[in-house]
Amino acid sequence: MHSELRAARFQGRDVVGPITDKQDCRGTLPEIIDQATEFMRRNRRIVPRMEGIRRIDVEEYPLPAVREAIANGVAHRDYALTGSSIRLFLFDDRLEIISPGRLVFPVTLESLGHVRETRNRLIVRVLRDLGYIEDLGTGIRRIRAAMANSGLRPPIFAEEHHQFIITLYGAAAEEGVAVPLTDEAARWELNERQARALEYLKAYGQITRSEYCTLTGVQRSEAYRELQEMVQKRLVVRRGRGRGVHYVLTGPAGDDSGDD
Repeated sequence: MHSELRAARFQGRDVVGPITDKQDCRGTLPEIIDQATEFMRRNRRIVPRMEGIRRIDVEEYPLPAVREAIANGVAHRDYALTGSSIRLFLFDDRLEIISPGRLVFPVTLESLGHVRETRNRLIVRVLRDLGYIEDLGTGIRRIRAAMANSGLRPPIFAEEHHQFIITLYGAAAEEGVAVPLTDEAARWELNERQARALEYLKAYGQITRSEYCTLTGVQRSEAYRELQEMVQKRLVVRRGRGRGVHYVLTGPAGDDSGDD
């Protein structure tokens, strides 16, 4: 079966904000789940969290919860509602996955995660056999557990009109990180990944291409291109040779006081 999931990353907390990334995920149902998960992976943020006097960096959302929520939307949407797509909306403070179709009787919002029923038995069986979901009625409980294990508030489940909505509040909301791009990053026209690398550099002094990949989720070729853009803007300087290549901040903004 083919369907569509429309993903968008909004700057701000509402759909009126600028869209910084978007993707129409199409293909087979497993392909849609993989594409949507990759969209979240590349748009994830690393959020600083203080534990006592120690700073640690945590992922904004636990990917197991995100993947489970995406798979839930794909597996249980009402495919009889034509003209509607599953939507994944990522805001500064939360993630919403909106799936066409209300809950199937006798499942209610109050019994969600305890009472089991589905309208798409064949789809559930196929996705289970492929390892995308568990055909045990545990998906909702797994989302709740993943959020709790990350120290995040419980997911919110709601029905509005003819759709079912899962809302996850990420670590940025918990830590008060509301705007992904600082004034400095916006002034230099950096994307979110480059802005994240800039903050990383301020905290740790240097960054390698491998660390950039780990921090942002992009491939090495994309990491090289984005780091080179920062070099060209004279925000960072490339140091070292071979496997020792790394990037450091310039002196005062725009003052390249180091070697290339």
